[in-house]
Amino acid sequence: MNSLNKSPRYISYEILLSFINKRSKLQQIINYHLTKQKLSDKDKSFITEICYGVIRNYYFIEYLINKQSKQKHINKRLKILIMIGIYQLKFLKSVPSYAAVNTSVHLSKILFPYAKGFINAILRNIDRDKINDSDIPINIQKSCPNWLYQLYINDFGSEETLNLINEQVKRPSHWIRINDDINKIMNIFSENNIDFTQYNYNTKYLSVKSLSHKIISELLSNGIIYIQSPSSGHVVDLLNPKEGDSIIDGCSSPGGKLTDMYFRCKKLKKLHSYEINYERYKLLKKNINIMSTDNISIFNKSFLECSNNNFNKILIDVPCSGTGSINKKPDIKILRKLEQYKYFNEIQTSLLNHSAKILKSGYIVYSTCSLNNLENWNIIDNFLHNNKNYKVSNISNLVPKNYIDKKGALFIKPHEHKLDGIFAVRLTKLNA
Repeated sequence: MNSLNKSPRYISYEILLSFINKRSKLQQIINYHLTKQKLSDKDKSFITEICYGVIRNYYFIEYLINKQSKQKHINKRLKILIMIGIYQLKFLKSVPSYAAVNTSVHLSKILFPYAKGFINAILRNIDRDKINDSDIPINIQKSCPNWLYQLYINDFGSEETLNLINEQVKRPSHWIRINDDINKIMNIFSENNIDFTQYNYNTKYLSVKSLSHKIISELLSNGIIYIQSPSSGHVVDLLNPKEGDSIIDGCSSPGGKLTDMYFRCKKLKKLHSYEINYERYKLLKKNINIMSTDNISIFNKSFLECSNNNFNKILIDVPCSGTGSINKKPDIKILRKLEQYKYFNEIQTSLLNHSAKILKSGYIVYSTCSLNNLENWNIIDNFLHNNKNYKVSNISNLVPKNYIDKKGALFIKPHEHKLDGIFAVRLTKLNA
């Protein structure tokens, strides 16, 4: 069993089983397992590819299993092993079909000896079968759960929803924010044959094909670069930090937007940060220390406990469903449920109302990484109905006009803009 424990496919099996059992964030589980054993970069990459690939295509793979199996209920441990085999067969061109089948059968001989014939038959049938897309619901083809698909239909209509779910099943782009001289970093990348593309609207952002290069790891560990989508940078655009500003970041961790504010303007009067969760607070503190930022006061408590009203700008990047980040966090499709929106809405509303309570003058930026109106305009419209002393600010001079929706919000759509989905509104307090 020792050699099996070090097998990338077995480790992938362990990770996915842990994810299904615990319903915890996939990346956290991957990180835990990859640090348990000494693995090559190649093996780490393969394990990550398998785990993310299975979850990204989970509902489609599940459909194929149900189609081929006469058993109504398959043991979840066995099901995971089959899913790993199917993902290799259908999505990994680098793995020959015979290897995908044989390695899965080999693992089954050790883990489920009673089922090796069953697994072999399913995988070989799936390998031979030509899939007729017309027989499969479109949301299943794109591994979008029914509840989320219906939300998208309600918000975007059928045609746009199809474009969206087609985009969200693709591998994500890798974006980094440069905290140093951009030309120096681009020269380093060129010298080390790291392919990159500079973002059109904010040259401090680069897209790279992979984050695994040694140079990138070194730059990250020294705080010279930070993994962040330009979408988040555009939220900071709405804050427009300037010398003398006093700013609160009400939901800070892991600190991307917070540190972006700092690097844009190091002469802020005050920059306060709140994070209620202790583990996320520790991560926030670690990131701030790595980037050697000062003049940032961080508090391990809820922003709702803040009574200080000597601030002119407040950012509340509220807890949300995260549907705009499904490309890089496909586990959202499994972890989230429709009934959770009530919980998120209560938090979102309370954070926004509290911001309005403590702001003397200036504006609030409300943001989510959600694509759903339930967390976006529904919250804003309700707030404006109850707070006549606030209005939606004109942001056309702050962000690209094609990123602004009809009602004046920053709304970046993955299928249109090839970036993480982001919604943000700047709410200005009117003079009494």
